[in-house]
Amino acid sequence: MSEPTAGIIDSQGVRAADTVPTTSRGYDAGKKINGRKRFIVTDTLGLLVVVWVVAACWQDRDGARGALLATYASTPIRHVRADQGFAGRPVDWARTVLTTTVEIVREP
Repeated sequence: MSEPTAGIIDSQGVRAADTVPTTSRGYDAGKKINGRKRFIVTDTLGLLVVVWVVAACWQDRDGARGALLATYASTPIRHVRADQGFAGRPVDWARTVLTTTVEIVREP
C-alpha cells in the first residue's frame, strides 16, 4: 500500500474544562475561547496523520511548526496545503528546514 505525499493542515480552538490546568490552556481572543488549540494534519483523503495540541493563545503560524515537524518525522508527506492563517514564517521555515512545500490556499 502506498503512503500519502500530500496533506492538509488546519487548527481548531477547543474550550477546556475547569479541571484542565491553566499551564496547558490559554485565551484565544479571536474566537473568545479559553482552552486549547489543536493543529490537525490529514492526508488528501481526510485520514488523520498528526494532532498537535497547544494552549489556545498560540497563533496558527507559531503552532504550525510543531505539527509540520511531527508530520515530517512520521510520514513521507512533503506538500501541505493550508489556509491564510499559516502564511508567512511557517512557509519559509518548512521550505528551508524541512524541504516541505506549504501551499497557501485562498478562499474562492
